[in-house]
Amino acid sequence: MPEEQAREELQAQMALPMAENAVMRVKVLFPLPLFQAFDYLAPAEMGLSPGDWVAAPFGRNVFYGVVWPADAGENEEFDASKLKAVAEKVGAPPLAGEILDFLAWVAAYTMFPLGSVLRLSMRSGEALAPPQGLFGYRASGAAPDRMTAQREAVLEAAGEGALTAKELAEKSGASEGVVRGLAKAGALTEERIDPDPPFAEPNPDAPSRPLSPEQRAAADALIEKISAPSPSPVLLDGVTGSGKTEVYLDAVAHVLRTQPDAQIVILIPEIALTLPFLKRIEERFGAEPAA
Repeated sequence: MPEEQAREELQAQMALPMAENAVMRVKVLFPLPLFQAFDYLAPAEMGLSPGDWVAAPFGRNVFYGVVWPADAGENEEFDASKLKAVAEKVGAPPLAGEILDFLAWVAAYTMFPLGSVLRLSMRSGEALAPPQGLFGYRASGAAPDRMTAQREAVLEAAGEGALTAKELAEKSGASEGVVRGLAKAGALTEERIDPDPPFAEPNPDAPSRPLSPEQRAAADALIEKISAPSPSPVLLDGVTGSGKTEVYLDAVAHVLRTQPDAQIVILIPEIALTLPFLKRIEERFGAEPAA
């Protein structure tokens, strides 16, 4: 099996005279209902540190896990023949030390399995998997032998950038078969699409709804609070439909205008409000939020 082969290779490295530090022992915590992390072998050249994500065999399967800090005063000697090898280091952002400390505190405070607490902090296991290849179509500039209204609509949509067959079909009102037919005719060229493209830049100066005098006063007070050296919480009181959201978005625009690299988190109180709220933000700043 691959993990057995990897372990044999690591053990062979340990036998080399110059390879005193060729392998290292690391602790790996899996997002499973487990109270502890487990010891594994890893090549020193892998450069693993606490917080790094790895894939490692556990039982009969391979799971994603995070490298966990070693216990203080733990014996550094180990028997490599009894340890399995880490399969690979995953190219995902590592967890900061503060996050690891927080997870350990939550597990201790709630008496909940440490691995289960880790699972709660993850979006999904699939988020750590390498992105799958995604291909789209772009207009090549060549005209097909036969032009129809549907084909013309597809080519017009494809001129705006590479889109998948499904996206082109939805945007043009044609079928995916029409899209593939144009690709076969050479009117569309296939190219790889970035599965995780960068988010669009929000425009804080995009046209917005004018604020009433009361809204302007509330927005100015909010901006003053968040601009202070020590920001403090602010409660904006108002009935439904009084324009509280526009006041908050005006404050967001101020932050984006004065701190272009700032990141702003907006919490939505009800899941039913998610889609209309995202649309509202997109209309206000001319870009979809990272949701």
